Amino acid sequence: MSTSASDGVDLLQIALSNRDVYLFHIGQMVEMPRQLRGFLMESHTIKMGSYIKSADHRRLRDGHGVEMPNMVNLAHMAHAVGDITDKRIGLGDLYTMYTGGEQDLQGAHLQLEEEAHH
Repeated sequence: MSTSASDGVDLLQIALSNRDVYLFHIGQMVEMPRQLRGFLMESHTIKMGSYIKSADHRRLRDGHGVEMPNMVNLAHMAHAVGDITDKRIGLGDLYTMYTGGEQDLQGAHLQLEEEAHH
């Protein structure tokens, strides 16, 4: 089972309730670690993203054999409550819209405005 950045999910971000964030470069993996695969397939873990129910899930399933239950499409949720008009918005834009912060893609760190912490 393998995938490349050009045909699959490139970056997987896992954020925990204690604010620890883990980044996995899925597009560079020849084989996904068993522990990561188990975590993603866990039914008690909520998986969120802007394309998670379509492209991301399909790519993880086809590239690494990962079936993910309990997924939430954030763009569809934002559309349903009237915050956006186009469900094709990216996760970075959703993040900025709701937190007022910016994603630092160079260092893969999230920069939050002070108000977002309170």
